[in-house]
Amino acid sequence: MNEWVQKKSLSAVPLNGLLAFEAVARHMSIKAAAVELSLTPSAISHRLRLLEKVLGCKLVGRVGSRLELTEIGKSLASPLTDGFEQILHAVEGVRRHQPPSSEVPVHD
Repeated sequence: MNEWVQKKSLSAVPLNGLLAFEAVARHMSIKAAAVELSLTPSAISHRLRLLEKVLGCKLVGRVGSRLELTEIGKSLASPLTDGFEQILHAVEGVRRHQPPSSEVPVHD
């Protein structure tokens, strides 16, 4: 049984893996996803493998040299894109309403 099934909690799902998968699904390219997220292609592949392990299913496969989403990958991609767009929109809204003098330092 995989970790996700055991915990049934969002904290059990690697958010970095979801970000990597969503970018790969949009671009259908590990290299383009790596450029977008300022990571190496190897880091993207590692995050995808970890996400697939946690979820207990394959999300992306290869057909020759071409990437292809599995059926389960297809069903996950669009809701993730929508969700990340909503998060980005919410964050931009907060930033628009912050007075310039109240800037908070960003930590990695």
